[in-house]
Amino acid sequence: GGFQHSRQSLRIVERVEKDGRGLNLMWETRRGILLHSKPRGDFLNGGAAPEEELSLEGRVCRLADAVAYLNHDLADAFRAGVLTPGALPPSVSRVLGDSHAKRIDALVSDIVAASWSAAGECAAGPDAPPPDIRMSAETRSAFYDLREFMFDNVYLPEDETAVGRAARSVIRLLYQHYDANRNLIPPEYARRSESEDLAVVDFVSGMTDRYAMRIAETLQPGISAPMRERASH
Repeated sequence: GGFQHSRQSLRIVERVEKDGRGLNLMWETRRGILLHSKPRGDFLNGGAAPEEELSLEGRVCRLADAVAYLNHDLADAFRAGVLTPGALPPSVSRVLGDSHAKRIDALVSDIVAASWSAAGECAAGPDAPPPDIRMSAETRSAFYDLREFMFDNVYLPEDETAVGRAARSVIRLLYQHYDANRNLIPPEYARRSESEDLAVVDFVSGMTDRYAMRIAETLQPGISAPMRERASH
């Protein structure tokens, strides 16, 4: 699930990056990566991890990741012909804008403005709320409208299409292949990973889509055909 994906992400930055030395990250940032999973619904108000468990740095990780992946997925959906810009909810275009650049700018600018108290430059009194990393109410509502729209029209439907089934088959085939032929994994993964089992996971999870499809096709021709057909469009 999402928590296991977060653990894998944390392992990569702590142990695999920089030739196995990992990145020199603060505890708060590492915890933000670990708890950054964002289930469907109001994840900014609890969700995968109670807000009191996340530092300001952790909340930055969660929001930055949400903004990045949602807009990236939306751009991919447009390119693949799964969605058209005119299909977006009116609140999204009205509040966030009608282009990729405008949506990113609107979200980032709003988060900075709404979270300015965390900069320590605002007058604080005994009744002042604690600093937080947040969106304004209007932007947050439009952001959730877009996210729910993506769940209903892209994430859940696409997962059950031929493309989604092919993607799962490719990952399953690659894992089984390299698990049975660990000598084919580059030696640096054995040095960086915590175990031989995790070296298989690290190697497969680090593949680009095109590389994974190319290797899978040499093992089982035609397995990635739905994915290649979608990518060609």
